[in-house]
Amino acid sequence: MPDDNLCKERQDPYLKMRCEMSEELDQDQKILSILEETPQPSVLETGMAVGGFSQHVLDRYPHARITGISIPGKEGGCPVGFESDNVHSVLKNVGTLAGDVGVSDIPKTHQMETSLTMESVLPAGEEYELIFCQERPVREPRTKATRKKGKNRPRKNKKMPGKRQIWSNSPKYIRILMAQLVIAMKHLRENGTIVVLMRKADDVHTFLLLDSIWKFSEVSLYKHRLWHQTTSSFYLVAKKVQTRSEKAAVAIETWRQKWRNTLGEAGAADGSAESVDEEVQAVSELLEDRGKLLIELAAPVWEAQADGLESLFKSLAKGSKQSPPSKCLHAKRLARKLNPNWNPFSVLNVDY
Repeated sequence: MPDDNLCKERQDPYLKMRCEMSEELDQDQKILSILEETPQPSVLETGMAVGGFSQHVLDRYPHARITGISIPGKEGGCPVGFESDNVHSVLKNVGTLAGDVGVSDIPKTHQMETSLTMESVLPAGEEYELIFCQERPVREPRTKATRKKGKNRPRKNKKMPGKRQIWSNSPKYIRILMAQLVIAMKHLRENGTIVVLMRKADDVHTFLLLDSIWKFSEVSLYKHRLWHQTTSSFYLVAKKVQTRSEKAAVAIETWRQKWRNTLGEAGAADGSAESVDEEVQAVSELLEDRGKLLIELAAPVWEAQADGLESLFKSLAKGSKQSPPSKCLHAKRLARKLNPNWNPFSVLNVDY
């Protein structure tokens, strides 16, 4: 029997965190059960670094074959925290994999043409039983020229809370998410499982995405009550995905077009009046037809975040010098920024 605690013994705290999350996600959602259906299961993970989820898979299924795609270190990505002969690691930004997304007509004069990978990274026809989609945008890597020491270094273009662009609506985030979904659907075997790391279950785009995936799979949501409790992050788990259905084909083409829209000359997603009107109409129809069901689906995610924020606010309101009773890195960073005269409840105005 494989050692289920092997992953936890790793020294990297971020790797340990990812291992704990993957283990509890599997306990709650049984995402690895599909790997029991084949003698040599295959898994694809985008955003593999630092590797906790893939490591957990190998702990449970030592003969599993894993392909991982991660942002290179020179672009700000993290290194993979483990090694295995069963893991094939690809250092590419999944959001730039035009060939794998299925887009080949990018003009040579396009401003992003040089940063896109036009040839396919994954072999055509290769299928996986389980696919993790966890990649996120990363900050630009700091260099000696841009690094400034001291707490009082100036911050350019600093915006007040409420005026910042919501990260989950940024072109980079949408580009990476859409690329992951298209690639996952192209390489997932029929009735396979997809696990997607997402944000803001209350966002319009998230609601539309949940509804589209719901049409060709069994969808459930999971939020880790420790590591994600004060953030809007959660996992979408889609099982028995009908990858060859007509509804899946429509969704794939929609996601591919959204990916293409993020390559606009201004580097922004499609925000034309026509597209906004179409989304408003789609959301209105969605809320009327299946709004109650979608709200029931997302309710546990909101409940977990509300409980986490309540614990954080209570800790801050007491004026404790200790960190909030949470290991959540986001909460600790937030607490360290507070001053004694600051009203902790004003954090509600911060985009999350």
